[in-house]
Amino acid sequence: MKTFTTILLCAASLAAGAAVTAGAQTASAPVTRAAKAGECIVREQAEQIIAALAQRNEQLSAATNNLRAAEQRVAELEVKAAEADTAHKALQTAAERNRELVVIGKAILKDYGDMHLGKKAASGEPLTQLYRVRLENTLQKFEEEIAAQRVFPERELQAAGQPAAPPPAQAN
Repeated sequence: MKTFTTILLCAASLAAGAAVTAGAQTASAPVTRAAKAGECIVREQAEQIIAALAQRNEQLSAATNNLRAAEQRVAELEVKAAEADTAHKALQTAAERNRELVVIGKAILKDYGDMHLGKKAASGEPLTQLYRVRLENTLQKFEEEIAAQRVFPERELQAAGQPAAPPPAQAN
């Protein structure tokens, strides 16, 4: 506000000085010392105002550059935060699958621990091999469960980065 007031005063002084100078020239009277002194003071004030405005303009440009750099840094940090969040989700998925594999491994060990001499003999029974088929089916089931829990880091990262699909609409 102070600068604006100063500018208005200077403009008024310049106008007054110009009017005095114009009046002096039209009257063909010699320019007085007071008019020249007023003109010098007005020019000094105008030069000071111009210098102050140039300095403020430089400060504004520097502040604008700093703001742009800060905005760019914030954008970079947001990207890194999103990548870290995606990696965290993929790691959680891998940990969950690892827990499932532990459960499957314990089931296999329990099944093997429950095997006694009768079951071992039944698995080698040559005629119908019914128990052998059951064992192979159980083994196949365990293999499928293990394969379903296998972790592929690229696929997990990609799946963690995608938003969850909305549930399908139900028809009434």
